[in-house]
Amino acid sequence: DFPAAALWARRAAEGGSAEGQALLAYILGSGPEDLRNVAESDRWYKQSAQGGCAQGHLGHALALARNVSAPEVQDEVVKHLRLAVDQGQATALYLYAMLCERGVGVPRDPALASDYYRQAAQKGHVSAQARWGFALTRGLGVPENQLEGESWLRRAALAGDAEAAAVV
Repeated sequence: DFPAAALWARRAAEGGSAEGQALLAYILGSGPEDLRNVAESDRWYKQSAQGGCAQGHLGHALALARNVSAPEVQDEVVKHLRLAVDQGQATALYLYAMLCERGVGVPRDPALASDYYRQAAQKGHVSAQARWGFALTRGLGVPENQLEGESWLRRAALAGDAEAAAVV
């Protein structure tokens, strides 16, 4: 019930709850069309991030990433993503791993990327499970381990990751 969730999230957000702000931002940015307001969502994500909420940092990073045109904006994206990573947020771990794997905004580091994929995979992030499985089967930044890699690829495939399913 998105309208009820928006009502309660707005009350929490306006009351100063950083978690409530992140939830309201999510509803406004990704909920049903009749509730969407991307500009307001971005403001709530920023406020939530200022309150130290991992979801707020992630949402703010993603909002900023929509308009990465200047190096200082890219630095802000990485900064907020890193703050969410430091709190163990699974999606942030996955996205930061991608940055490390490709060397976007951070030094290219396959071993560090694999470690972040592992952490996100262990938290249940399906795409990270696939990437961790690929890393293990190919020895990308970690010692090759076909058996464990296939296990992670199967887990991701069973959760709906088509690329992992094709590899398995």
